Amino acid sequence: MARGRTLTVKSINPRTKKGKVLGIFTLGRDKKVKDVYKDPRFKFDIMRQGVRVFGRTYKPEDGPGFMGALEKYYGSKTFYEVVRS
Repeated sequence: MARGRTLTVKSINPRTKKGKVLGIFTLGRDKKVKDVYKDPRFKFDIMRQGVRVFGRTYKPEDGPGFMGALEKYYGSKTFYEVVRS
């Protein structure tokens, strides 16, 4: 993952095909994740459970590993979309 990258996680409504922003994650130059949550349930899930990929749990404190896991996990789900910028 390149430094200075931003990931936006959206949930897609199956009826309208429109996305609702759940969270915006930015990886800084110091390899720390700055997160902005738009949905309290999504924030609770990330803070409590983290993102589980390949038997390992990643939390925002893990930096680049968390960003990669977030992109892989939510990018593969049907009703979620991950946008890189």
